[in-house]
Amino acid sequence: MKSLTAKSNPGKGKKLSKGIRFFLIMVGIYIVVGIFDNSTMATALTNSWKMLIRLMPVMGIVLIVNTLVSKFLHPDWIGRHLGESSGWRGFLLVLGVSTVVPGSPFIIYPLLHELTQKGLKKSLAAVFLYNRTVKITFLPAMALYFGIRYTMVLSFFILAAAILNGIIMENFSDIRLEE
Repeated sequence: MKSLTAKSNPGKGKKLSKGIRFFLIMVGIYIVVGIFDNSTMATALTNSWKMLIRLMPVMGIVLIVNTLVSKFLHPDWIGRHLGESSGWRGFLLVLGVSTVVPGSPFIIYPLLHELTQKGLKKSLAAVFLYNRTVKITFLPAMALYFGIRYTMVLSFFILAAAILNGIIMENFSDIRLEE
C-alpha cells in the first residue's frame, strides 16, 4: 500500500531545502520588481552580481578552512578538549583561540557549525562568538586611543561576559530552535 501512495503522489513528502526555497523566493521578487520597474531590477541584479564576485574569495577561504578542520580536527580530539567533559579547560581554550582567530562571520559561522557537528559544546561556540570582539591586533590601537587601563578593564569584562554567556547557553543548549 505504501508503494501505491508513493506512485500515485510523486514528489509527495519531499520538501525543498531552505536554500532552494530562499532562492525561488528571491527569483520571484526579482520577477515582480522587473515587471513594474526594469531599471530597478537591472540595478539590483548588477549589485547582486558584484556582491557575489566580492564574496567568492571569502567563500573560497571558508571552503579551505572547513576542509582543513575536517581533515585535521578529529571528533575524538574535539570531544576531549571542547566537548561535554571539557569543563573550564574548554572555556579557556576557546577564549584564547577566539582572540587570535581573524575572520569574518562568513568564515567563523561555517567553521563553528562543523565543529559543533564534531562535538564542540554549543556553550563554547557561544563563548567564541561573544569573545570575537577582543582581538589582539586591535588592542594596541585601542590602548593608544582610550588608554591602557580602559582597554584592560573593557577586555576583562568582555572575557567575563563571554564566559557568563557560555554558562547561560550551556543551560539552554538542549533547546532546538530549528527543524
